[in-house]
Amino acid sequence: MTDIKTAVDSLIELVTKEKKPISIDEVAEQLNLPVVIVHEWAGFLEEADVLTIEYKLSTPYIKLKNKAKIEDIKQSKEDIERERETLIIRAQAALKEVRAKREYLNWLKKQFLELSEAKKKSLSKPLAIVLDQKNLIEESVFRLLIDLKHFSTKKDPTQDFSILRERFKKIEDRAEVFEQNLQKISSYMGSAR
Repeated sequence: MTDIKTAVDSLIELVTKEKKPISIDEVAEQLNLPVVIVHEWAGFLEEADVLTIEYKLSTPYIKLKNKAKIEDIKQSKEDIERERETLIIRAQAALKEVRAKREYLNWLKKQFLELSEAKKKSLSKPLAIVLDQKNLIEESVFRLLIDLKHFSTKKDPTQDFSILRERFKKIEDRAEVFEQNLQKISSYMGSAR
């Protein structure tokens, strides 16, 4: 995987290699960015306890405050990337598994048609619910996969990965309920024959 360096990464790298405070004007010139943007980012990084902004007369200078914090940020980005890749694999497996149930559900629908009218009446709603659950899970996993593939801490380090983590957990919970319902219908249909 290629490493995409953001302008914020370049800012941190520039300030890190300087032994003394560097003016925001000089940083803007070296990075070919507007002074306002560099000042905004420096403010954000100061709040994150990475840099400090000092004023000499009226000129703002920035310097590295916490090198360990920078390493933590890099480490957390790497951890999130690894977790993202793992979730993609798990989501692909979940999608494959739920799609495999399609054949079994088609077989169940055929079996359903051969039941007596009284048994059909009692099973029609639960069977419809299970079919809806399958479709909902399949669509949810597919959308999650798209969002996971587009997620990147390299492009936007402030992006919140926990939302995707929660969505995957909800899908797992729904899949578990779906499996339980599918087993109940299967056993009921087997005993209804």
